[in-house]
Amino acid sequence: DLVLIGISNPSDLSKNRLFTQEFFSLVKERLEPEGILAFWLPGSLAYLSKVLKNINASVINGAREVFTYLRIIPGDYNIFLASESKNIMDVTAALISRKISDMNLDTNLLVPDYLEYRLSSYWLDWFQAQLADSTKEVNKDLRPIAVFETLTLWNEKFSPGLAGLLDSLKGINLFWVVLFTLAVSLLPFSVFKRFSKEKILMTYSIATTGFFGMLASLILIFSFQVFYGYLYQWIALLISVFMAGAAWGSTVMVKKMRNNDFPSSLFMKCDLMILLFCTGMGLAVLKAPLVITDVLPMFVILFLLAGFLVGLEFPLASKIYLGKGQEVGSTLGILSSADLLGGWVAGMLGGIVLIPVLGVWNTCMALLILKSTSLLWLIVFRKSLTKVAV
Repeated sequence: DLVLIGISNPSDLSKNRLFTQEFFSLVKERLEPEGILAFWLPGSLAYLSKVLKNINASVINGAREVFTYLRIIPGDYNIFLASESKNIMDVTAALISRKISDMNLDTNLLVPDYLEYRLSSYWLDWFQAQLADSTKEVNKDLRPIAVFETLTLWNEKFSPGLAGLLDSLKGINLFWVVLFTLAVSLLPFSVFKRFSKEKILMTYSIATTGFFGMLASLILIFSFQVFYGYLYQWIALLISVFMAGAAWGSTVMVKKMRNNDFPSSLFMKCDLMILLFCTGMGLAVLKAPLVITDVLPMFVILFLLAGFLVGLEFPLASKIYLGKGQEVGSTLGILSSADLLGGWVAGMLGGIVLIPVLGVWNTCMALLILKSTSLLWLIVFRKSLTKVAV
């Protein structure tokens, strides 16, 4: 008859699952017709900032998509009661006070004056007027916008200097991703002019591969948690599968290079496979759960393939880089640094900005766009890379 959410806000990707439209749908399936879902979010009866409005609005939008009735009780913490029964809309302060009296309950807080204050129609009208200019977006499993808004709220409180940056990042879309990645892809060739184009290209390509490996892992880990509801039992196994795939990919490529005199062509094929994987991963996460009951094998395969594709490129890039007469130790150090740098950037942006703001599918497309720049430069410099290999 009652489902009570005891968590106050969607402060991270795991907690966010309890405030999404999909979760509300699952709760509705399990509730009796007169059952109630109760949860609460941060609020204020003095002033609602834009971010605070958006946190509440994104969750409210999801709840209203699922439940016929949503009772809102504004306060320093906003209480929400969702149900298919109209009865929740008819509960008054007088009714609650009478029930407390009939049951001889001794309460220090729920006194008649306090109940009248909290349930006053004035506060509800004020709250709804405040939300008039709030976001129309819905907080969802695979697009957890409320997480980003909550992080922005915390920055406004504890690190105001970053609040403006996060607020500007909220407006990113794939168009801005295209412009940003094109600028990033041109930057190395503009800044490091004294290095050969081949060295810059291989360093950049491995950096994008490191970015791909980290962000693909984050997408898969987050999606796994969404579908299964838990992660810690599986995280070590899934990461081990990814690393096994990387070792497998490196082994396969080392053998392949022995009989191939055109590493640049191989590298382009590897990049193309990564682009196809980004699309396939996005489609698998979005569509497979609709037709497959147990998606665990799918996630294991995706982790394995992601690691395999990362493993393919490192030995190949090393061979091309060494073709310019570079020392082995220096080559491995530079390419490893590029790989780790790409992974670090993906780790910082992935969970904080890309997945919450763009959603899983658009994040996969952003990953595809970034890796496409690597392939584009490989095509442009294909002839010089072939000469290096020979």
